[in-house]
Amino acid sequence: MGARVDAELRQRLDAAEAAGACLAPFDAAERKALLRRMRAWRLVSPDAGLFIRADTWLSLDPIERALARMRGLTELHPAWTFCGPSALIAHGFPISWEWTVPLHVARKPGYHCEYRRGIDWHCLRGEESEIVAGIRACDVVNACADAMCSLPFREGILVGDHFPRQSGHELGRLAAELEVRRGARGIRRARSALSFANPLSESGGESIGRAIMIEEGYQIPELQVWADDPLRPGHGFRSDYGWFDANGILFARGECDGKEKYTNEEMTGGRCLDEVQMAERRRESRISVYGVPMLRFSPAEARDLPYFRRLLDLYGIPKVPGGHRIVR
Repeated sequence: MGARVDAELRQRLDAAEAAGACLAPFDAAERKALLRRMRAWRLVSPDAGLFIRADTWLSLDPIERALARMRGLTELHPAWTFCGPSALIAHGFPISWEWTVPLHVARKPGYHCEYRRGIDWHCLRGEESEIVAGIRACDVVNACADAMCSLPFREGILVGDHFPRQSGHELGRLAAELEVRRGARGIRRARSALSFANPLSESGGESIGRAIMIEEGYQIPELQVWADDPLRPGHGFRSDYGWFDANGILFARGECDGKEKYTNEEMTGGRCLDEVQMAERRRESRISVYGVPMLRFSPAEARDLPYFRRLLDLYGIPKVPGGHRIVR
């Protein structure tokens, strides 16, 4: 009997992990069986009633951990609806890791919300919910509007940048939803962030880097700036950023070297890391023939404000007199 139960539990854990989820037990008996095996099998319980192998849990990044928790909690609590930043993670937005915890759950009016570690409860205002990526979440428009009202300015820009790609709607749809929320807490900051949104941004790192430039009052770069390949007529390269002077002359290019550039299959085209890095070096060497310097930074370096300011100043990126009109 014990061997059969062990085999069944291992199969259940394997299936949950293959689906990118924590295991939600079928019933109280299965939960007790998992609790009895926690130490011997090195299981962890990120939320009450959820289980996952410790080695697997430690291998996940914060986004993957949030997804695993939400998938397990959706199975354990089918009435729960994830909202705000948590819903954006379910919808595939590249949210900064610091906003992956706590999880945000909408509740119905009058619903008793007991304290739970790692859960932040919100009032449900009648938003539509849907199952996306195995998670019950608010619809993407409401999720974006909620998140932009609660997140800092720079994260709001990230949400706005990626809204068209992730939702299939134009930015005007999000602007209309924010208009409906006139007077809500954080609405002015959300509108300010949306006014700087640019769907040409291809990664979360690019969005955050540009948002910090805006916060610090630097000239806003153009995005996805083209350069002809001098060795192959009709072909060329794009850089994440490009800065132009008053005469329309390009004087600096920029690249945000985030993890996505080297791990996202849509960006790598199925190439291995060495091939991607070699192509990047060749691309930059050919672009250099035009004599325009290339400014490179990582998302972590952009958040290091003293360093990032020195870097932008070193490459001659000018500040806008009086800075940009933003609401933080």
